[in-house]
Amino acid sequence: GDERISFQVDWQQQADKFAIEFVAPMGQGWFRLNGRPGNVTLETSEDKRFQGESIEQLIAQITHWQLPIKSLNYWLFGLPAPEQGFHSSVADNGKVTQLKQSGWVIDYITYGREQEMYLPAKIRASSGDTELRAAIRAWEVEF
Repeated sequence: GDERISFQVDWQQQADKFAIEFVAPMGQGWFRLNGRPGNVTLETSEDKRFQGESIEQLIAQITHWQLPIKSLNYWLFGLPAPEQGFHSSVADNGKVTQLKQSGWVIDYITYGREQEMYLPAKIRASSGDTELRAAIRAWEVEF
């Protein structure tokens, strides 16, 4: 059957340095990723700590999920990941409604206005049997 897992995510990024925290509802635990490409640490609510080269490698090692985190960093902004082919659909208002890249289909369901910009508010990304949904409550963008 379908396995559904929900998390609240706090993603902070400054250049290539990141801190991403995934918190499951109702005290089911959390895990935190910190670092930069080539040096990533994953910590869990069970006081376990793992080191790796990339976020994707660590998440796959721990959870067996194949998630495109590096690309997701761009997709969340409505942008294609660099150096990869893509196809996009754009509405008359200029907002991206769908991206297809690296075997994933990313649907931009709604947008919200943040600091004179329109940024995605609800996103669905799917590839095969895997589906990710994001509902973004708040953006904090610094230039």
